[in-house]
Amino acid sequence: MPSAPEAPLPRHLEPLDALRGVAVSLVFLQHLGDRWLPAFEIAAARLPGPLAAVVLACVHHAHIGVDLFFVLSGFSLAYGELLAAGKETSVFAFYKRRFLRIFPAYIVATALVVLTHPMRLKLLDTWQTLLGYLLVLQGYVELPSGFIGASWSLTTEIHAYILFPFLFAFLAPYVRGRKENLGNGGRRVAIPVLLATCVFAWGLRFGALVYFSRFGGKTWWLLELTQHRLVFVRLDQFALGAAAAVLFARKKHDWKPHAALLMGAGIVSVILGACVEEPGWGTLGYAGGYPLVSIGMAALVLGATLRNRGAVPLARLGRASYGFFLNHQWVLGLTTAAFGRIWWGFVTATSLTSAILVGGSAFLFSYVAGELSRRHVEERFLKRRNLPDPLPEPPPTDR
Repeated sequence: MPSAPEAPLPRHLEPLDALRGVAVSLVFLQHLGDRWLPAFEIAAARLPGPLAAVVLACVHHAHIGVDLFFVLSGFSLAYGELLAAGKETSVFAFYKRRFLRIFPAYIVATALVVLTHPMRLKLLDTWQTLLGYLLVLQGYVELPSGFIGASWSLTTEIHAYILFPFLFAFLAPYVRGRKENLGNGGRRVAIPVLLATCVFAWGLRFGALVYFSRFGGKTWWLLELTQHRLVFVRLDQFALGAAAAVLFARKKHDWKPHAALLMGAGIVSVILGACVEEPGWGTLGYAGGYPLVSIGMAALVLGATLRNRGAVPLARLGRASYGFFLNHQWVLGLTTAAFGRIWWGFVTATSLTSAILVGGSAFLFSYVAGELSRRHVEERFLKRRNLPDPLPEPPPTDR
């Protein structure tokens, strides 16, 4: 009997949106904790020991939301390549979509920062600073902080986009399964290449960490650059996300029965990695904890997408995550200032009530800003150029 035709890959994966919502919530929690860490510590001191440790760990390690964003980006980029099987694509079209997806919303958010925080105009008092922010170089160049502080990760993201077409120019025949005499099994070639990319990134990070721990104690910026911001030391997260997309699309193996196991193992790996990254474990512990977090994130993303069961909590937030991400810091600062003027003396760094009230309000306002950015800036620019977003999104009727 002739074999049944393979089911097409789903264009939209709701769990990806939900995981973006989780990632942006973690980033928000990190910046909320930066302002109200004493309040969280005082509140945790009143809780039983294990519960207090969990609360503080969530605040201290909320930065892993950035790691999740990078893994999700790798998955989305590779999945877009898989969806393009049999279609003609061009590097120019890829770059144009990415530019229109990122820069209009980024420029609008930057303008809002200037308008709502006039004192920050001082950050633009030199043409070098202005040029650095317009070219999104704040992740690589030590520019005045506080403008859109979280946008350093946008630098890494953009430079990964620049590298992506060149990597997939080699991998595309294998990833799409079109290589002669390889068929769908050709994707087996992509996995080793992506894993080799991970090993390269981990080796570069560990080597830089060992060097600076011995010889570069006073070069904090270079250490920060080689451990967090340089795109080459983040390639592992993009590569692991891409590998998860390739595994998701393989028809030869049915991964769905293992979805829950993958998600559980991913969560455990992330927790272990975050614990090992603590300073008490030293250089080797930090270097070992980071790969555990990255691998755990990839397993979590693969497991969640395999369970693709329709509507998922936080998916709506995830669709507005880019605008939320760009705007949440100035919204948080403005909300804090507004509450401080209305209830002077109530908004203090040691008050958990203040943290919850201000944080909850800022979260809601940031979500509104994200939705407005998505509907009136991001989608408008893409639709005007007739360039649908390559990241899997639901059709308008599903929203």
